[in-house]
Amino acid sequence: MRTPPTAGSTSRGNGYLIKNNKGSKVFVHDATYGGFELHMQLTGWGENYMFAGNASDPQSPYAYGFYLAKTGLGNKICASNTVSGAGKGFANVASTTGC
Repeated sequence: MRTPPTAGSTSRGNGYLIKNNKGSKVFVHDATYGGFELHMQLTGWGENYMFAGNASDPQSPYAYGFYLAKTGLGNKICASNTVSGAGKGFANVASTTGC
């Protein structure tokens, strides 16, 4: 797994480990997004990411703590993450234990 060059940066490609970051008060409106989001801008990108040990506090009734725009690409939202202030809950996908 690779880590992004700096916390809060945009990662492009595959296989990144997003670990031990804090995110709060994202700008969401009436959308199903989250404090941490993963989008696939190009076919073949956004695969095999792992989010572990992060703290998400989007402070929005319209947000998840973690949001994956597409499932089935080997991405994991680990149960070791914490979420508060997310009206839609922990994530839009099931969490993974043991990571």
